[in-house]
Amino acid sequence: MQETFEEIVSRELSGLYNGALFLSAGDGGRAESLLEDALVRAFPDFGAVPPRAGWLDRVLVQEYLEQADARPANAVPPTDPLPFAGMALAGVTADAFHRAAGLLPPAARVAIWLVVLRRWSYGDAADALGTNRDGVVSLLAWRDALLSVTLAGARRRGSAQVN
Repeated sequence: MQETFEEIVSRELSGLYNGALFLSAGDGGRAESLLEDALVRAFPDFGAVPPRAGWLDRVLVQEYLEQADARPANAVPPTDPLPFAGMALAGVTADAFHRAAGLLPPAARVAIWLVVLRRWSYGDAADALGTNRDGVVSLLAWRDALLSVTLAGARRRGSAQVN
């Protein structure tokens, strides 16, 4: 027996909300609105095609990219971590992580959410983003820049030790 739309959403809601929160740079109101828009977008297609793993993630990504008017081609890999230089993090908290995500280009934010946080393959993420595997690799360069600056900032403030 096929699950109902409500059953699938109930099972996936926490992960979807966390994704919407990450994509919305920690803005709870925007995250709720984004998630609501994505679910409204997904509902009419529910009966037409049997949902597969990651189906609602993909709809959330499509809705986010459409609202952000962003495509992977709009995000150039960072040449240095300067966009993050002004960010003062006392530690790596969920709130700080979400705010830092707000500094990323939208397509890079999506790539990080899908590949790093949801553990999608590069190929599936490329398909959702409308790019190729190399495009996803390029977008993930933002993850490395963000991580190195975040860790360097934490070390300077003495709030984290890196061995």
